[in-house]
Amino acid sequence: MASKATRKALLTLGIAHGITDSIEAAYAEAGRQSKTIDKFIERIRYTCQRGFDLWPDRLDKKELSKISKQMEVLEGSVIGSETTFPVLTSTALALLSDLRDRANSDKQQVLDRLLSLYWQMHRYYDRRLDKWEDYDTARDAAKKVSEVMA
Repeated sequence: MASKATRKALLTLGIAHGITDSIEAAYAEAGRQSKTIDKFIERIRYTCQRGFDLWPDRLDKKELSKISKQMEVLEGSVIGSETTFPVLTSTALALLSDLRDRANSDKQQVLDRLLSLYWQMHRYYDRRLDKWEDYDTARDAAKKVSEVMA
């Protein structure tokens, strides 16, 4: 049985990975392709996998089920069809920076890399950093996820 901190870390990494799935699906649905976004997604997924490897605790079926339910809550409230990409990247940045603050040094390195990649992707979508309503939505989403994790 994994600790509560481990479950939170794995959920956060799962969300970070899941956001890339949502972005990729949105591009596929629109029939668009971006080499830049494809590179970001590939790098984020690789770094998420490195992060999963740093938390080697095994989860039992009950814990996996609980994490899956928490992911569904997030998908229902944040990752919707009308959600903009800056909301998704801002949500990931908020959750990852919270996790980074609580992680030890070897895990912080991977989390720093994830934060850097998400920040680069965020700047791709929001060059002027002026989407205030999206930031508020992302803050509310991150707060909701944190409540679900508690």
